[in-house]
Amino acid sequence: MRRISAQPDTLQDLVKNAKPGDVIELSPGRYGPLHIRRLKGKADAPITIPGPRDTVFDGGQRIEDFREEANRICIKVQQEGGFPSLGREAYRGFIRLKNSKHIHLKGFSIKGCWPTGIYLNNSTNIEISSLDIREGTFAIFADGKRTRDLVIQNCHYIQDIEEGRLWRDINWAIVHANIKINPKTDARAFDGEFFRSFGIAGNVTIAHNDIRHAFNGVHMYHSDRDGMDRHENRNVRIFGNTFHYIRDNAIEPEWGGWNWWIYHNDIFNCHKWLSLCLLYTSDAADDLL
Repeated sequence: MRRISAQPDTLQDLVKNAKPGDVIELSPGRYGPLHIRRLKGKADAPITIPGPRDTVFDGGQRIEDFREEANRICIKVQQEGGFPSLGREAYRGFIRLKNSKHIHLKGFSIKGCWPTGIYLNNSTNIEISSLDIREGTFAIFADGKRTRDLVIQNCHYIQDIEEGRLWRDINWAIVHANIKINPKTDARAFDGEFFRSFGIAGNVTIAHNDIRHAFNGVHMYHSDRDGMDRHENRNVRIFGNTFHYIRDNAIEPEWGGWNWWIYHNDIFNCHKWLSLCLLYTSDAADDLL
Protein backbone atom coordinates (compact mmCIF):
# COMPACT_ATOMS: atom_id res chain seq x y z
CA MET A 1 0.00 0.00 0.00
CA ARG A 2 1.30 3.44 -0.92
CA ARG A 3 0.38 6.62 0.98
CA ILE A 4 0.63 9.62 -1.32
CA SER A 5 0.20 13.27 -0.33
CA ALA A 6 -1.86 15.34 -2.80
CA GLN A 7 -2.12 19.09 -3.33
CA PRO A 8 -4.79 20.89 -5.38
CA ASP A 9 -2.48 21.10 -8.41
CA THR A 10 -1.31 17.45 -8.25
CA LEU A 11 -4.49 15.54 -7.34
CA GLN A 12 -5.82 14.87 -10.84
CA ASP A 13 -2.56 13.29 -12.06
CA LEU A 14 -2.11 11.28 -8.88
CA VAL A 15 -5.60 9.83 -9.15
CA LYS A 16 -5.13 9.04 -12.83
CA ASN A 17 -2.08 6.92 -11.99
CA ALA A 18 -3.33 5.35 -8.76
CA LYS A 19 -3.02 1.61 -8.15
CA PRO A 20 -5.10 -0.75 -6.00
CA GLY A 21 -4.45 -0.15 -2.33
CA ASP A 22 -3.21 3.42 -2.75
CA VAL A 23 -4.21 6.04 -0.20
CA ILE A 24 -4.14 9.52 -1.73
CA GLU A 25 -4.19 11.87 1.24
CA LEU A 26 -5.58 15.32 0.48
CA SER A 27 -3.76 18.26 2.01
CA PRO A 28 -5.88 21.16 3.29
CA GLY A 29 -6.79 23.70 0.62
CA ARG A 30 -9.29 24.65 -2.05
CA TYR A 31 -9.65 22.05 -4.81
CA GLY A 32 -11.11 22.33 -8.29
CA PRO A 33 -13.10 19.68 -10.20
CA LEU A 34 -11.95 16.06 -10.04
CA HIS A 35 -12.89 13.79 -12.95
CA ILE A 36 -12.13 10.09 -12.59
CA ARG A 37 -12.50 7.47 -15.34
CA ARG A 38 -11.78 3.75 -15.26
CA LEU A 39 -10.05 3.91 -11.89
CA LYS A 40 -10.09 0.44 -10.37
CA GLY A 41 -9.16 -0.72 -6.94
CA LYS A 42 -9.77 -4.23 -5.68
CA ALA A 43 -12.10 -5.66 -3.07
CA ASP A 44 -9.19 -6.23 -0.69
CA ALA A 45 -7.28 -3.17 -1.87
CA PRO A 46 -9.57 -0.19 -2.55
CA ILE A 47 -8.23 3.17 -3.65
CA THR A 48 -8.91 5.61 -0.81
CA ILE A 49 -9.02 9.40 -1.12
CA PRO A 50 -9.30 10.90 2.38
CA GLY A 51 -8.99 14.48 3.51
CA PRO A 52 -9.67 16.67 6.55
CA ARG A 53 -12.65 19.04 6.74
CA ASP A 54 -10.51 21.96 5.53
CA THR A 55 -9.93 20.16 2.27
CA VAL A 56 -12.69 21.81 0.25
CA PHE A 57 -13.92 21.01 -3.25
CA ASP A 58 -15.39 24.44 -3.86
CA GLY A 59 -17.61 25.23 -6.83
CA GLY A 60 -17.73 28.85 -5.75
CA GLN A 61 -21.45 29.33 -6.40
CA ARG A 62 -24.33 30.27 -4.16
CA ILE A 63 -27.97 29.60 -4.99
CA GLU A 64 -28.40 33.10 -6.43
CA ASP A 65 -25.51 32.51 -8.83
CA PHE A 66 -27.23 29.41 -10.24
CA ARG A 67 -30.90 30.38 -9.88
CA GLU A 68 -31.58 31.83 -13.32
CA GLU A 69 -29.56 29.19 -15.18
CA ALA A 70 -31.49 26.44 -13.39
CA ASN A 71 -34.84 28.06 -14.16
CA ARG A 72 -34.01 28.45 -17.84
CA ILE A 73 -32.91 24.81 -18.11
CA CYS A 74 -36.24 23.77 -16.63
CA ILE A 75 -38.15 26.02 -19.03
CA LYS A 76 -36.42 24.29 -21.94
CA VAL A 77 -37.21 20.83 -20.57
CA GLN A 78 -40.83 21.85 -20.10
CA GLN A 79 -41.07 23.21 -23.64
CA GLU A 80 -39.79 19.88 -24.93
CA GLY A 81 -42.59 18.06 -23.11
CA GLY A 82 -40.68 16.90 -20.05
CA PHE A 83 -41.15 17.56 -16.36
CA PRO A 84 -39.25 20.74 -15.45
CA SER A 85 -36.33 19.47 -13.38
CA LEU A 86 -32.53 19.42 -13.50
CA GLY A 87 -32.12 15.65 -13.74
CA ARG A 88 -30.64 15.84 -17.23
CA GLU A 89 -27.93 18.18 -15.92
CA ALA A 90 -26.87 16.00 -13.00
CA TYR A 91 -23.84 14.66 -14.89
CA ARG A 92 -22.22 18.04 -14.26
CA GLY A 93 -20.70 16.80 -11.05
CA PHE A 94 -17.80 18.67 -9.48
CA ILE A 95 -16.42 15.24 -8.61
CA ARG A 96 -17.18 12.59 -11.24
CA LEU A 97 -16.54 8.85 -11.12
CA LYS A 98 -17.21 6.90 -14.30
CA ASN A 99 -16.63 3.21 -14.97
CA SER A 100 -14.71 2.89 -11.72
CA LYS A 101 -14.81 0.44 -8.82
CA HIS A 102 -13.59 -0.07 -5.27
CA ILE A 103 -13.10 3.63 -4.51
CA HIS A 104 -13.52 5.26 -1.08
CA LEU A 105 -13.99 9.03 -0.68
CA LYS A 106 -13.68 10.14 2.91
CA GLY A 107 -13.70 13.10 5.27
CA PHE A 108 -13.41 16.22 3.12
CA SER A 109 -15.86 19.03 2.30
CA ILE A 110 -17.84 19.95 -0.81
CA LYS A 111 -19.30 23.44 -1.04
CA GLY A 112 -21.15 25.52 -3.59
CA CYS A 113 -21.23 22.87 -6.33
CA TRP A 114 -24.35 23.37 -8.46
CA PRO A 115 -25.99 21.32 -9.75
CA THR A 116 -24.07 18.27 -8.45
CA GLY A 117 -21.41 17.59 -5.85
CA ILE A 118 -20.57 13.95 -6.70
CA TYR A 119 -21.71 12.16 -9.87
CA LEU A 120 -21.39 8.37 -10.19
CA ASN A 121 -21.87 6.62 -13.53
CA ASN A 122 -21.60 2.85 -14.15
CA SER A 123 -19.43 2.47 -11.08
CA THR A 124 -19.46 -0.24 -8.42
CA ASN A 125 -18.27 -0.73 -4.87
CA ILE A 126 -18.07 2.98 -4.10
CA GLU A 127 -17.98 4.16 -0.50
CA ILE A 128 -18.61 7.80 0.43
CA SER A 129 -18.19 8.55 4.10
CA SER A 130 -17.92 11.41 6.56
CA LEU A 131 -18.20 14.18 3.95
CA ASP A 132 -19.50 17.67 4.75
CA ILE A 133 -21.62 18.81 1.78
CA ARG A 134 -23.25 22.23 1.60
CA GLU A 135 -25.44 23.57 -1.20
CA GLY A 136 -26.02 22.00 -4.62
CA THR A 137 -29.13 20.62 -6.27
CA PHE A 138 -27.83 17.06 -5.84
CA ALA A 139 -25.24 16.23 -3.22
CA ILE A 140 -24.74 12.79 -4.81
CA PHE A 141 -26.26 11.57 -8.07
CA ALA A 142 -25.86 8.04 -9.47
CA ASP A 143 -26.92 6.56 -12.81
CA GLY A 144 -26.01 3.77 -15.20
CA LYS A 145 -27.39 0.23 -15.15
CA ARG A 146 -24.06 -1.15 -13.89
CA THR A 147 -23.98 1.12 -10.84
CA ARG A 148 -24.34 -0.96 -7.69
CA ASP A 149 -22.83 -1.70 -4.29
CA LEU A 150 -22.80 1.83 -2.92
CA VAL A 151 -22.25 2.74 0.72
CA ILE A 152 -22.99 6.33 1.77
CA GLN A 153 -22.56 6.90 5.47
CA ASN A 154 -21.83 9.45 8.19
CA CYS A 155 -22.14 12.41 5.81
CA HIS A 156 -23.59 15.82 6.62
CA TYR A 157 -25.67 17.72 4.04
CA ILE A 158 -27.33 21.13 4.18
CA GLN A 159 -28.81 22.27 0.88
CA ASP A 160 -30.20 25.61 2.06
CA ILE A 161 -27.36 27.14 4.07
CA GLU A 162 -29.67 29.87 5.38
CA GLU A 163 -31.41 27.04 7.27
CA GLY A 164 -35.04 28.00 7.04
CA ARG A 165 -35.62 29.78 3.78
CA LEU A 166 -36.52 26.61 1.83
CA TRP A 167 -38.65 25.18 4.63
CA ARG A 168 -40.46 28.35 5.66
CA ASP A 169 -40.30 31.06 3.00
CA ILE A 170 -40.11 29.56 -0.48
CA ASN A 171 -43.34 28.40 -2.10
CA TRP A 172 -43.19 24.67 -2.91
CA ALA A 173 -44.68 25.31 -6.36
CA ILE A 174 -41.80 27.46 -7.63
CA VAL A 175 -39.40 24.65 -6.80
CA HIS A 176 -41.25 21.62 -8.15
CA ALA A 177 -44.69 22.23 -9.69
CA ASN A 178 -45.25 21.76 -13.41
CA ILE A 179 -46.47 25.32 -13.95
CA LYS A 180 -45.26 28.32 -15.91
CA ILE A 181 -41.75 29.14 -14.73
CA ASN A 182 -40.50 32.63 -14.00
CA PRO A 183 -36.80 32.58 -14.96
CA LYS A 184 -35.96 35.32 -12.47
CA THR A 185 -37.82 34.27 -9.36
CA ASP A 186 -38.47 30.51 -9.42
CA ALA A 187 -36.19 28.31 -7.31
CA ARG A 188 -35.79 25.19 -9.45
CA ALA A 189 -32.16 24.85 -8.34
CA PHE A 190 -33.45 23.51 -5.02
CA ASP A 191 -35.39 20.67 -6.70
CA GLY A 192 -32.94 17.96 -5.64
CA GLU A 193 -31.74 15.98 -2.68
CA PHE A 194 -28.92 14.39 -0.72
CA PHE A 195 -28.96 11.24 -2.88
CA ARG A 196 -30.69 10.71 -6.21
CA SER A 197 -30.32 7.81 -8.58
CA PHE A 198 -31.81 6.86 -11.92
CA GLY A 199 -31.98 3.30 -13.20
CA ILE A 200 -29.13 1.87 -11.13
CA ALA A 201 -28.93 -1.81 -10.24
CA GLY A 202 -29.03 -1.22 -6.51
CA ASN A 203 -27.37 -2.78 -3.46
CA VAL A 204 -27.28 0.64 -1.79
CA THR A 205 -26.72 1.37 1.88
CA ILE A 206 -27.45 4.90 3.15
CA ALA A 207 -26.70 5.01 6.86
CA HIS A 208 -26.09 7.47 9.69
CA ASN A 209 -26.19 10.60 7.53
CA ASP A 210 -27.38 13.99 8.81
CA ILE A 211 -29.59 15.62 6.14
CA ARG A 212 -31.11 19.01 6.92
CA HIS A 213 -32.83 21.94 5.21
CA ALA A 214 -33.16 20.19 1.85
CA PHE A 215 -35.96 19.67 -0.64
CA ASN A 216 -35.68 15.86 -0.57
CA GLY A 217 -33.61 13.30 1.28
CA VAL A 218 -33.21 10.05 -0.68
CA HIS A 219 -34.91 9.81 -4.09
CA MET A 220 -34.24 6.79 -6.30
CA TYR A 221 -35.87 6.39 -9.72
CA HIS A 222 -36.67 3.23 -11.59
CA SER A 223 -36.00 3.91 -15.29
CA ASP A 224 -39.54 3.23 -16.49
CA ARG A 225 -42.93 4.29 -15.18
CA ASP A 226 -44.41 0.86 -15.97
CA GLY A 227 -42.98 -0.48 -12.72
CA MET A 228 -41.80 -3.74 -14.27
CA ASP A 229 -38.83 -5.39 -12.60
CA ARG A 230 -35.80 -4.60 -14.75
CA HIS A 231 -33.32 -5.53 -12.03
CA GLU A 232 -33.09 -1.91 -10.91
CA ASN A 233 -33.65 -0.16 -7.58
CA ARG A 234 -33.06 -3.40 -5.70
CA ASN A 235 -31.78 -4.11 -2.21
CA VAL A 236 -31.72 -0.70 -0.57
CA ARG A 237 -31.13 -0.13 3.14
CA ILE A 238 -31.77 3.30 4.67
CA PHE A 239 -31.19 3.42 8.41
CA GLY A 240 -29.90 5.55 11.24
CA ASN A 241 -30.23 8.80 9.27
CA THR A 242 -31.47 12.21 10.42
CA PHE A 243 -33.93 13.99 8.11
CA HIS A 244 -34.78 17.45 9.47
CA TYR A 245 -36.68 20.22 7.63
CA ILE A 246 -37.22 18.34 4.38
CA ARG A 247 -39.56 20.35 2.17
CA ASP A 248 -40.87 17.45 0.07
CA ASN A 249 -40.01 13.79 0.75
CA ALA A 250 -37.57 12.26 3.20
CA ILE A 251 -37.45 8.96 1.27
CA GLU A 252 -38.97 8.12 -2.11
CA PRO A 253 -38.59 5.09 -4.40
CA GLU A 254 -39.99 6.44 -7.66
CA TRP A 255 -41.71 4.18 -10.23
CA GLY A 256 -40.60 0.94 -8.56
CA GLY A 257 -38.32 -0.53 -5.94
CA TRP A 258 -37.63 -4.04 -4.68
CA ASN A 259 -36.51 -5.19 -1.24
CA TRP A 260 -36.10 -1.85 0.51
CA TRP A 261 -35.46 -1.76 4.25
CA ILE A 262 -36.10 1.57 6.01
CA TYR A 263 -35.63 1.71 9.76
CA HIS A 264 -34.29 3.66 12.77
CA ASN A 265 -34.35 7.03 11.00
CA ASP A 266 -35.06 10.32 12.82
CA ILE A 267 -37.55 12.35 10.76
CA PHE A 268 -38.59 15.82 11.95
CA ASN A 269 -40.51 18.53 10.05
CA CYS A 270 -40.81 16.78 6.71
CA HIS A 271 -43.70 17.30 4.30
CA LYS A 272 -43.89 13.54 3.59
CA TRP A 273 -41.87 10.92 5.42
CA LEU A 274 -42.25 8.19 2.80
CA SER A 275 -43.64 8.51 -0.71
CA LEU A 276 -44.20 4.98 -1.96
CA CYS A 277 -44.96 4.28 -5.61
CA LEU A 278 -44.90 0.65 -6.76
CA LEU A 279 -42.66 -0.53 -3.93
CA TYR A 280 -42.20 -4.30 -3.95
CA THR A 281 -41.26 -6.30 -0.88
CA SER A 282 -38.81 -9.15 -0.68
CA ASP A 283 -40.18 -12.71 -0.76
CA ALA A 284 -39.48 -12.98 2.97
CA ALA A 285 -41.52 -9.89 3.70
CA ASP A 286 -44.34 -11.10 1.45
CA ASP A 287 -44.98 -13.92 3.91
CA LEU A 288 -45.78 -11.33 6.58
CA LEU A 289 -48.35 -9.39 4.54
